[in-house]
Amino acid sequence: MKSRSVSYTDNHLPIDDFRFSSELIKRFRAAFFAAYRSPFGIQRIDRPWITETRPDRYLTDVKTIKHLRGDYYIGPASRSMTKGLTIDLDDHDGQGRKCLLERAEAVRNAFPEAVPLCFSTPRRGTHIDYLFPSPVWSKKARAFAENRLAKMGLQVKPGHVEIFPHGKKILRAPLGRNCFMLHPDTLEPIGSRWESIEELDRVLKCDEVVRLEVPPEFDSDLVLSRTGSVRHQRRYNDNNISPFMWEIDMLLVFGLQTKGTRNTALLKLSWYYQAVEGLDAETTVRTLIRWVDQKNNGHSRHYNANPAGVYSHIRQLVDRFDSSKIASRDVVRRNETRVSFDVARRFTQELAMTDSSRDLLAHLIEYALKRGMKNRFGCYEVRVPSRTLQDWNREYGPALRNLIRKGHIAKARGYSTLGFSQEYEIRTFPCN
Repeated sequence: MKSRSVSYTDNHLPIDDFRFSSELIKRFRAAFFAAYRSPFGIQRIDRPWITETRPDRYLTDVKTIKHLRGDYYIGPASRSMTKGLTIDLDDHDGQGRKCLLERAEAVRNAFPEAVPLCFSTPRRGTHIDYLFPSPVWSKKARAFAENRLAKMGLQVKPGHVEIFPHGKKILRAPLGRNCFMLHPDTLEPIGSRWESIEELDRVLKCDEVVRLEVPPEFDSDLVLSRTGSVRHQRRYNDNNISPFMWEIDMLLVFGLQTKGTRNTALLKLSWYYQAVEGLDAETTVRTLIRWVDQKNNGHSRHYNANPAGVYSHIRQLVDRFDSSKIASRDVVRRNETRVSFDVARRFTQELAMTDSSRDLLAHLIEYALKRGMKNRFGCYEVRVPSRTLQDWNREYGPALRNLIRKGHIAKARGYSTLGFSQEYEIRTFPCN
């Protein structure tokens, strides 16, 4: 790749959508999107990021094209699995380009066995992307990167060096407005934005990426701290994650892994999309068809011989879904009882806990009695977006864990490793 001088104000591409072939978009999505359907963010020009978590909204090909055209930025959210690793180098400290180049060289030296894809960002930062040969657990990939960077003396901190996937942040997709593909050695643009898009697509199409592989023997529980000492990291999985949701996550990321598993996989995904995510029948059909097109991995003999027959089977599967058989919910009906926050707060005053836990529980009680549904055990189940929890308490994590530990709330059957919206069972409320 040859670099040349390019203006950093190469904004909106005056290119019709037909220039973005379906194969180009497919390769781009396969390389940088963790899965077909996942939470994402959109940032319109000179506006803050907006996170979209509704199950009926996802990063379509149209949104991807608008990102590449420069209409707005998109950022897929990280998931439990990741297809790559991104080191974000910023110059928010004002140390200058020389320092940026030194940090970039240290990053390349930290991963000498692979060659990264480098991209500029709108604020003159740099994303150094390493693609994996197969998906890796996000926390294991992050621990691996932290370990390698610590050995090179790089301190991971916001505005200086950051690692993605990051559980709390959205990563801007490559080659949006004012973003270019960079030469990995000089960090100079290889050409205009359209030339950058064409070069990236050529590299992906010809599979010229020297990928980074996390060694199988790497222990993600033992990582090197900033001071050089070895510390333990909590394992990714815990006993609170439903085995069913774990399997759903594996299907969404890896797809079919063996022959003779398509029917079972489609049945579970159909149940997940309708019972957990609450999608309507038509949206579920489109989603399952898209999934089987992209994730059958050649393991479905029926699909290889007659895709239309599989599509027909999907429609029959969705049509036969019986919502009355959803576990722990005899009748799906909204609760008519309402409790104000003040009433809930007075109730929680009688409980032995910290003030932050009382406030959070009061908010959850009010929210559950307003939007949740009562299960057969007399508790209220409600799905709460993480940004709603943050509106109540920016540091809600310790208070939430304390409420779960004391049994006032619990992770409900819909709790999973997916997305930024989780389902909780409220076990303590004034109606008791």
